[in-house]
Amino acid sequence: MKKRRFIRLFRHRVNIILLLLLQIAFIAFLLITSNRIMYALNTVMTILGAIISLRIISNDEKSGYKITWIFIILIFPLFGVSFYLIFTSQINRKKIFKKYDYIKRKADKYNEMINKENKSKKIDCFNYGNAIYLKNHAKFPLFLNQASKYLSPGELFFEELKLELQKAEKYIFMEYFIIQEGKMWNEILEILKQKVSEGVKIRIIYDDIGCFLKLPINYKKYLNKLGIECEVFNKFRPILTTQQNNRDHRKITVIDGKVAFTGGINLADEYINEKNLYGHWKDSAIKIVGDAAWEYALIFLQIWEMITNCDEDYLLYRPEQEKIKTSDGFIQPYADNPKDHENVGENVYLNMVNSAKKTLYITTPYLIIDNTLLSSIKLASKNGVDVKIITPGKYDKKLVSLVTKSYYSELIKAGVKIYEYQKGFIHSKIFISDKDIATIGTTNLDFRSLYLHFECGTCLYKSEEIKTIKKDFDKTLADCREIEIKDCKKGKFKAFLISILRLFAPLM
Repeated sequence: MKKRRFIRLFRHRVNIILLLLLQIAFIAFLLITSNRIMYALNTVMTILGAIISLRIISNDEKSGYKITWIFIILIFPLFGVSFYLIFTSQINRKKIFKKYDYIKRKADKYNEMINKENKSKKIDCFNYGNAIYLKNHAKFPLFLNQASKYLSPGELFFEELKLELQKAEKYIFMEYFIIQEGKMWNEILEILKQKVSEGVKIRIIYDDIGCFLKLPINYKKYLNKLGIECEVFNKFRPILTTQQNNRDHRKITVIDGKVAFTGGINLADEYINEKNLYGHWKDSAIKIVGDAAWEYALIFLQIWEMITNCDEDYLLYRPEQEKIKTSDGFIQPYADNPKDHENVGENVYLNMVNSAKKTLYITTPYLIIDNTLLSSIKLASKNGVDVKIITPGKYDKKLVSLVTKSYYSELIKAGVKIYEYQKGFIHSKIFISDKDIATIGTTNLDFRSLYLHFECGTCLYKSEEIKTIKKDFDKTLADCREIEIKDCKKGKFKAFLISILRLFAPLM
């Protein structure tokens, strides 16, 4: 049965890929066909390419994207202009933006309501720059008297998640980039089946690209039959479109609006080291207990509303506020999306880099960043901040690893210390600044996460749990090798290849 289902899944996915390749091949054939019409078309495209390049320069986009597109358009006018028009001129974009703006404004009203409640409780008094940015501009409230628990590696997260799922009384929301059948998901699913029988509402969102070869074709219908509401984010279709770039990369579980989990851990066996793909998989998550957990429900419901076109009453899912006995500083959940022209994830990272006075510690699976973030990290080190970055020793993507390593030399020359995790692949996305602020989330240090995907994270301020995160960082360092400048030497061919890859990094 499983073998037959895998064959159907494989055939379906292969058909989609072949249809995409046929479209690319057809466009390439038209572009290389040699005749008078094509010469005339080439002239038109060259002129159009120059006009488009001027438009790109004036756009409010990252310089990395601008340089990449201008290079492609001017060097290969027929190919470049054709693909630029395909990937940017779509009739449904305005409709999608308008729809998301409505949902975001609706959610912002609830966050403003929380901000007013916090002001009356004098929670609003914390004046850290990043907290002010998230609260006043991105509209994500601060929360006090919350409990948090750092969970690393994935095995600890898995056990904690199962315990909390079993306590659910009203609802469970789960939003993940990857879900894959195996020990981890199968055990979770058994708990969800039990909770459905107890009358608990369960909603699941998974990303179609993230689960492209992970789940059966009609898995949504299978979950629906079990009584679980399920939606697939941005279904992958065999049509060339820029919308396929926007993926739901979030990892969120919310239980009754009282407990929430987020971080880098997907629901697949490699994340709990049941499957060995690239050595030991080092990952992290955070558990939030208290009023802040409902903020994750609010983040989830916005995507749910966008997919289903329903009109949700968010307050139906807000539990009665309970006092937490012990205060664990301030907690601030946040989310990012490519539809609001506000790079929240990047701005959180920039705020932490620019405000660091003594230490800045980072773990990331990828290091492919634009000049703004690169310059900020280098300047922090030059200003005397102890900057340490941990990247994987073993990579899941070879080309991405080459681009990541291409940043090592200039960072090391600026005084940044780079370490590679020798036991395997590190997937954690963590920033710790001066032992006072930390963020754990889903946003990688690459162009896709920072500018194209739906992401989320949690900022902790003056929390005791930051010490736990710092201890885990120090423990991880013991399993790392520091990269020296002599390790960054490369041959002429490799240097040329890396230069090309760096140019196309924004499109990776």
